[in-house]
Amino acid sequence: MLVRGNPASPVAKVTLPLPLADNYEEFITGLVPVRHPVARVANDTK
Repeated sequence: MLVRGNPASPVAKVTLPLPLADNYEEFITGLVPVRHPVARVANDTK
């Protein structure tokens, strides 16, 4: 997991660790964004 912030929250799943990548661009292309649940607002217009 790639995290950011304080407290840390996940932002991407690492599919190719940096030590195994041939270069930084290869590492970056191996990151898969984590989808965060969307907050839904109740519809009170009845």
